[in-house]
Amino acid sequence: LTSDTSSVSSTQSTSSHCNFEALDFSNNLSLVHYNVQSIKHKLDIIYSELYGFDILTFTETWLDDSVSTDDMMLPSFNKPERKDRIGDNHGGVMLFIKDTIHYKRRHDLEINPLECIWVDILLNNKRLLLGLFYRPPSSSSVYTNIIEDSINLAVDTGIKDIIITGDLNFNMLSNTSSTKIDNLCQQLGLYQTITEPTHYTENSKSLIDILLLSNKNSLITCGVAEPFLN
Repeated sequence: LTSDTSSVSSTQSTSSHCNFEALDFSNNLSLVHYNVQSIKHKLDIIYSELYGFDILTFTETWLDDSVSTDDMMLPSFNKPERKDRIGDNHGGVMLFIKDTIHYKRRHDLEINPLECIWVDILLNNKRLLLGLFYRPPSSSSVYTNIIEDSINLAVDTGIKDIIITGDLNFNMLSNTSSTKIDNLCQQLGLYQTITEPTHYTENSKSLIDILLLSNKNSLITCGVAEPFLN
């Protein structure tokens, strides 16, 4: 599930808003992405809405050094992994993984100054790489190239199952913007699975939150859900 409104992937695609409350993820890995635009005071509602998912990923967390990670804990989840924007309390990414799942942070795949997190997850003796990215809309082509370099590092690990989510601020509904993601997928053998708009304004809609997979056969369900945060 991915979104600025909010996005679900459990790992059949849907063409309308996904009712993730009706889905049974008990035997599969489930993941949600949400562009949260300040997470600090929203943890209670986030937990009440999303506690059933295995992995929660957030972009635009708007955190800085004044906020302790210990104060951002959620019940039944490991201590969150985070990457704040340096020198600015906007941007930033954070992810939560259920405390029943073994993983390790892969700092070696995270290239500065990217706002990204990579984790190496062990499930049933199989490894999975998960990457979370936020690309600011004003970023240069250099920043985009560094994102590609980071994903290349992940591919070079030899781990076959890779999931990439986040907000790249490339509108997949626009031919010009979608070409950037399409080329990336072709080069690295990835599949973009979200097909519905994830961001709305009064006068427009766009698909800027993505879910890329290296193994599309592992996907059971994905879609975009209604937002639950103002």
